[in-house]
Amino acid sequence: MKLTSIISRMALAGAMTMGFLTASAEEPIITFHTNVYDNTGETNAFHFYLGAKEPIYVDVDCGFGSIETEVGEAVFDSETGGISATVITCTVSEEGMVRIYGDASKIDYIDMEGCYISDISFPQLTEVEIINLSYNELNALDLSHMTKLQSIDVSRNPFTAETPLVIGANKPDLAILDISIIDYIDQSFNLSDYPAMRSFLAWSVRDLKTIDPTGCPYLLQLSADLSGISSIDVSKNPSLMILNVADTKVTELDLSNNPYLTELYCGHRAAGFENYKMTSLDLSNKSELQRLFCEGNALTTLDVSGCPKLINLSCTNNLLTELNIDACPNIATLNVMNNLMDFSTLPLPRETFNEYYYTQCPIAMARSYAVGTKLDFSDKVLREGSVTQAFLFQVSEESPNTPEMLPEDYYSYENGTFTLLKTVTDSVYVTFINDIFQDYPMTTSKFLVKEESEMGKPNPVIDLSFYPTVKQVSLSVGLQGATSENPKTFKVDFGNGELVDFTATTNELPIAPNVTGTRTGHVIIYMPEDSDISAFAINGQRLMSVDLTRAITLAYLSITDCQLPTINLTWNRCLRSLDLSGNKLSTLDLSEANGSYGKNVLSHINASNNALTEVELSTRTAILSLDLSDNNIAEMSLTKLSSLTDLNLSGNKLTEVSLTDLEAIETLNLSGNQLTAIQLLDYLPLQNFDISSNNFTFATLPLPGVVAEYKYAPQNAILLPDMAPTANLSECYADIDGQTTSYRWVMDATGADVPAGSITTACTGRFRFTDADLGVVRCEMTHPVFPDFKGADVLSTTAVQTAEMPTHVFATFTTTETAEATLVLAAQKDGAAVYIDWEGTGDVEQYSLQTSYISFAVNTHAGAEVKCYSYDENDAVTVFSASDIKMSKIDASPMKSLINFSLINAGLENGSIVYPSCMNTLEELSLAGNNLSKLDFTEAPALVMLNLNSNAFKTFDASAFKALTNLYVAYNELESVKLDNPVMWECALVNNALESIDLSKVPAMRQLFLSYNSLSTIDISAITKLESFYIDRNNFTFATLPLGSDITTYVYSNQTPLVVTPTDGYIVDLSSQKECHGVPTTYTWYIDSPYYDENDNLVGENLYEGEEYTIKDGVTTFIKPFTHIMCVMTNTALPDLLLYTDFIDVTPLQDSIEEVIASDSQAARWYNLSGVCVAETAEGQAPSLAPGIYVRVTASSATKVLVD
Repeated sequence: MKLTSIISRMALAGAMTMGFLTASAEEPIITFHTNVYDNTGETNAFHFYLGAKEPIYVDVDCGFGSIETEVGEAVFDSETGGISATVITCTVSEEGMVRIYGDASKIDYIDMEGCYISDISFPQLTEVEIINLSYNELNALDLSHMTKLQSIDVSRNPFTAETPLVIGANKPDLAILDISIIDYIDQSFNLSDYPAMRSFLAWSVRDLKTIDPTGCPYLLQLSADLSGISSIDVSKNPSLMILNVADTKVTELDLSNNPYLTELYCGHRAAGFENYKMTSLDLSNKSELQRLFCEGNALTTLDVSGCPKLINLSCTNNLLTELNIDACPNIATLNVMNNLMDFSTLPLPRETFNEYYYTQCPIAMARSYAVGTKLDFSDKVLREGSVTQAFLFQVSEESPNTPEMLPEDYYSYENGTFTLLKTVTDSVYVTFINDIFQDYPMTTSKFLVKEESEMGKPNPVIDLSFYPTVKQVSLSVGLQGATSENPKTFKVDFGNGELVDFTATTNELPIAPNVTGTRTGHVIIYMPEDSDISAFAINGQRLMSVDLTRAITLAYLSITDCQLPTINLTWNRCLRSLDLSGNKLSTLDLSEANGSYGKNVLSHINASNNALTEVELSTRTAILSLDLSDNNIAEMSLTKLSSLTDLNLSGNKLTEVSLTDLEAIETLNLSGNQLTAIQLLDYLPLQNFDISSNNFTFATLPLPGVVAEYKYAPQNAILLPDMAPTANLSECYADIDGQTTSYRWVMDATGADVPAGSITTACTGRFRFTDADLGVVRCEMTHPVFPDFKGADVLSTTAVQTAEMPTHVFATFTTTETAEATLVLAAQKDGAAVYIDWEGTGDVEQYSLQTSYISFAVNTHAGAEVKCYSYDENDAVTVFSASDIKMSKIDASPMKSLINFSLINAGLENGSIVYPSCMNTLEELSLAGNNLSKLDFTEAPALVMLNLNSNAFKTFDASAFKALTNLYVAYNELESVKLDNPVMWECALVNNALESIDLSKVPAMRQLFLSYNSLSTIDISAITKLESFYIDRNNFTFATLPLGSDITTYVYSNQTPLVVTPTDGYIVDLSSQKECHGVPTTYTWYIDSPYYDENDNLVGENLYEGEEYTIKDGVTTFIKPFTHIMCVMTNTALPDLLLYTDFIDVTPLQDSIEEVIASDSQAARWYNLSGVCVAETAEGQAPSLAPGIYVRVTASSATKVLVD
């Protein structure tokens, strides 16, 4: 590209003319689809850049017709270091298509970075030299025809396995190629096809398996970190300056022909690459190397003497015992963490270091030592010219993050030798601190200190309790480090106290049990002091309990078909595989303990065939497969399971599930649940998907073709009533690209089609049984899009007996508004049905019921006489709960089996309700949101819950309802309430006008809500079980509030401000608040209102005691005048309450001090400076006072005076 060429005005004019002619060509030179409309809608806008060999015109059509645009040359901008080209701005239609017309032979520059492009086509463009399509959503791209390309950037696009990225081989001038963060690339790609290559970037391209740069002699940069390569040959790249093969499978590098290397990245730290280690790295004659990152390998030596320009060196997590950097004077950042160096071999800190990190792996220790052992660390912790100190710390399993320093009588330390003087119950470790290496101490690994007599004894790790019927025991045990060539022994006590030797030949689960014996009691497995158990299995032997708390090194655990009722895995943080299938577990907790015992390496879990209702997983999970099938799980969080590839939740009770975090899921079985909908996200790599035997319909099933193996049939039968005149199956109707649901009614007994005309339909999916005597029928449904619904797997309803319209009316009410509302219903048996005439016209809506309640969205009509029908009074409705159905009256008397009766926000007045005839057995009644001020019944002996919120009650007597446990009469106008309810444990009376309440006859009360009333005193001495107590926003003070120290949740803040009136204009008596339950109160006076700052501190313009007022025993005497002030009182006995006064003004005192004369011309009262009245004098009378300063108050003034 001649980016610096200049075109004359005449040539420009000619080119513009030619551009106009060619821009009108019929075929677009560039066509692409963008998803920007899907993301931002009609307000979308984006731009891209084009460049041409010479100025031309192109037509750009973004869906609203072509717009002519001049395209100039793309030129290099020396100031910005970028390329300046013609910018084209687009706003696309909903179609998302952009078409560009013009002369394809002139376009040599394309930059469409970040345009949300999913598909692009430009077969005519053969002259392009620079193309940038990065940060798009391309699924396919073939650049084979662009042979003149010099720079390609297609990074951060997905592509697919079927349509991988194709670069094409014939590109002799290609110098820059960036394919970073793409999913798929054509496997014929060969870097050596591009001899002019200077920079190749392929970060995080897992599909890139090989890189051959031997045909790129001018290569300067090669970055393939996180790619799929396992080897690389850079011997033919003498100019190479930057090489990045970090976090790949590359474990060997020959850098002998790369003398100009300045940056080298070859670490192995990322997940999935931890097991690929370099054991050697030759850096001889790397005189230009400035940055070296080789962390996470297995290097035992590292020679950097040939790297004098080294600036940044990171060799963390290797096996280095020393590192000499004397030949590297320019190092500014040095990171040698987690190696095997010590104070004697670590590089000394330098003043020129910007950063130096050097904490090392703990010094390896034996498992235990006897009291009196001398441990010699002198070769590791002593360094000439420095001082090293040593300390002993104890670590308990219960609090592993808070080690405790032990007193010096537990040890002694001198010249690098550490002597153990006492036994310690928990593990210990030694910490060394050196005055040269002050930032990071050195530590040992943990060990035990025992008495000499206890050394060598085996330790119990697993305790098994069997059912009495189990006599013969067989177990499988694996030990760390055990192999067939290096077997390890362990011991088992079968209940008689004798330890029997057994042998392990693997660290995993043995193929066959390696422990057998006859038990006489608990079976206990013992480990020798120098061994750790790593695997344990038992199958088909009935267990009462198992104690694994001391088997903290277990990696493989299998307890199957043992009928185990509970298990505690709190401390088993090393677990990798867990199989608990075929037991009786109801809960499974795999969360971390104390933040340190997370199951962070647990990858395979099988807890199928249990009775699980609750499963808690670790928050830091590496789970790959999870089988929780055939349990009782109704809710399951699948968050933070981004590594999970195989999930089986079949045979549970799930009603909904989110797949959002399952980024790696390949096999998913959700069959046999109660799901009605699911969202299949397009980024899920699902290959096998089973959602059969749920409650999906054709309208809610994911479409076939998205997942390779997709099982959706059969589904659970659509529930119809046992008897009905109609059937509503409209929810099963689906029109998918013109293909629709087919309905076929058959006789249930024979499967034969019903007689013609016996069942009719007036609208899609709604059927009327015109022949009421037809018998028992069912409907079979099919759909062309879901062909697997056939034969025994057809989508079917349950059987229904055809019948006439029901005549039994179980409720009647008159609606007053046309609106949307909610009706919740339940019945004594599944399959019952009720029918409601919402318009009063005889046209009924059918509702199929179950024993568990179902919520129905309904539509009401103003002025309708609504009737509710069932076939007979034995079709018992147990729940009738209407919300937002506005009505003027209701007769519910025919209902005889109700458990719950609710009329919420119905707008009912007194006398408008005829209650159910079953009030003697009714358990729950909610009449919230009406205009009731009294109840038209007095007997409800079984009532346990009563909700009268948001009504107009002024008084309420609950004493007649002795079984009541929950009472709600909030948001009324209550002035009095009577409670005599021995089992009531919750009561809510907020937002009323109560000034008093008697709680002496509600001894079971646990939760009491009295906020927003007018209470000033309360006695809670009779309710000793109180756990939650809300009395905020009342009239309490420090003098009247209960202390509530035994109440779990006690809310008492925001009480009404105290009304105060200054005595004689300047004395305020708040002595009633001077203490709270024996704790003194703090008084602070503010001008105007104080407020809370950003740190939640109360701030404002406060007055100063001693200068502007005095206070004693809660009485404030003002020395200076103030207006609009308030007092804020606080007390640590009740720290959540800020008790305010209202605003007041205080009368100013004269600042001068007058000398008392022999007599006073006016009657006066005399106060000391504490505000206490000490004398009163009549007109003409002198006070009899001790010498001092007093405040004289007369009818007209207040003055400070001096008495001699």
